[in-house]
Amino acid sequence: HGEGRLFGGMVAAQSVVAACRTVESLAERPLHSVHAYFLRPGAYGAPIRFVVDRIRDGRSFTTRRVVAHQGGEAIFNLAASFARPAQKQAWVERLDEVFAAG
Repeated sequence: HGEGRLFGGMVAAQSVVAACRTVESLAERPLHSVHAYFLRPGAYGAPIRFVVDRIRDGRSFTTRRVVAHQGGEAIFNLAASFARPAQKQAWVERLDEVFAAG
């Protein structure tokens, strides 16, 4: 049993999961980047409410904002971006061949 403050990594991981659950196809649009802010300490044993805002669902990128609330106050804020993998340009593939040849 824990007591005192929450481990921030747990709140961050649960926020990422909350964001991922709102993306239609993670296989086609995997997590691309995350920006997070710890706003105040969370208390162990108190419930956390995760609010996900669907900021944008574009052709290439999907953006979500997650705010974790505890006791009516925001304790954590996360911005997550999901992106379709980019196609390699021909010159990049050629560089791969050059570097692989040594």
